[in-house]
Amino acid sequence: MTSDLNYSSQAPGEPASVTVRICKNCQHYRLREGARLFGAAELQTPGGLKAYSEWQQQERQHADREAQLVAAGGTFTYEPHHYAWCVAYTQLALVERAKNGDKGSLTELMQLGGATVNPVTGDLSPIYALCIRKNARGDCEKYESK
Repeated sequence: MTSDLNYSSQAPGEPASVTVRICKNCQHYRLREGARLFGAAELQTPGGLKAYSEWQQQERQHADREAQLVAAGGTFTYEPHHYAWCVAYTQLALVERAKNGDKGSLTELMQLGGATVNPVTGDLSPIYALCIRKNARGDCEKYESK
């Protein structure tokens, strides 16, 4: 299965084909799986159904907060629950090395803007690179097919 889609162009002077890179077909693509907290048996009771409804409402609120963060151009310092992110652009390895005391990695992270530092505790949090930001036009430089 090819992971790039090729669209032929018939217009004179235009390229013969355009390659569109779909994140879902990339080996760097990550999307957190939704939690499955309730089984069929729990949903048969009024209490279970009420708890499920409340949990669904919390999930919708969380999705709305993440959508607002994306719309505002904010950064994700936690693994997104409702948005796909890219392992290739997220500096997880550098963060781990910096957490283990590698000053060079910390310097590189700060230059790249790949993490945030809690000024009180000194804890490092990676900034997760969202696919919708890194591959908005389907031309991701770090795309590698699965």
